[in-house]
Amino acid sequence: MELTKEQVQQINNFLEAIGVEYIDIRFEMVDHIASEIENKVSNIPAFYEDQRLHTHFLKYMLSRKEELKKRYDSILKKKFWSDALFILKDMVQQTIKPRNLAIISIVASISFYMNKLQNINTLYFPIILLIGYITYYVLKTREFIKTFGKLKIVHSYSLAGGIIINIAFQFFNLSKIGNNNGDWNSSLFNTMLISFFGLFLSGESFISKMNTIKEKYNYLIE
Repeated sequence: MELTKEQVQQINNFLEAIGVEYIDIRFEMVDHIASEIENKVSNIPAFYEDQRLHTHFLKYMLSRKEELKKRYDSILKKKFWSDALFILKDMVQQTIKPRNLAIISIVASISFYMNKLQNINTLYFPIILLIGYITYYVLKTREFIKTFGKLKIVHSYSLAGGIIINIAFQFFNLSKIGNNNGDWNSSLFNTMLISFFGLFLSGESFISKMNTIKEKYNYLIE
């Protein structure tokens, strides 16, 4: 006997209450638990019968609470590494797309020339690029992230971008502390430039995947 939508929703609500945060992972777990109940429980209406806190369903779920949390943590760890590998692979693939390759080539050529000049004012070039792309990315993705932000893959992309920005910010602060006399700072220039390339490629990877993510998971959000 198949569970009703209301009964499946109770599984979802329980998982959400115990901290299963990401919608896509929660859906996988809900589907698995629903199949278990359908196969193991002979009288499903009685299993879900409302008896306040003495519902058989609630007792069953509470008895498996720790197991479910461990399963969620295990899935999270696997997803972390699989998402990281997926994003890195796609970032590499993004470099050969004509538009991206053209942008990277132009920026690299200008940066090579500026590095040769070693003029303190040219340090602003990669910083402006970084800030400019962050602004573009936020404007391009904010509505999508607002809607699909509780999907694990979306969080993984946000984490990747956040790590790159944090590295750039930390290095910028360290460079300012270590070099207050206004001299050319090749390390700062190159780190900001590499941070821009990393953020650009991860950002373009995410933007290119937004429609695919929407088509795959839109039914979970509605």
